Amino acid sequence: MNIISGSCFVLIPKAHAYFIAIHPFGDGNGRVGRALVMVQCLNARLMPPTFDGKNRAMYYATMEHAMAHGRYAPLIRLFYEATERA
Repeated sequence: MNIISGSCFVLIPKAHAYFIAIHPFGDGNGRVGRALVMVQCLNARLMPPTFDGKNRAMYYATMEHAMAHGRYAPLIRLFYEATERA
């Protein structure tokens, strides 16, 4: 996987993680965050990623890792793969 650092494949998952980390609402942060990802992907002419079944657990794990350690590569890779699959 060769993803350019300023590409949408990098910026969208990082923006999503930042949004989830600040947790601006008492409820519904995940739903709003996923809606924002969808809008960002559609604006970039990308298919929004699909997180279901076995990759849903990986989504939560990579999101938690990104927020805890500031390392976004696994989350970016997962978004890229989920977008390719969509």
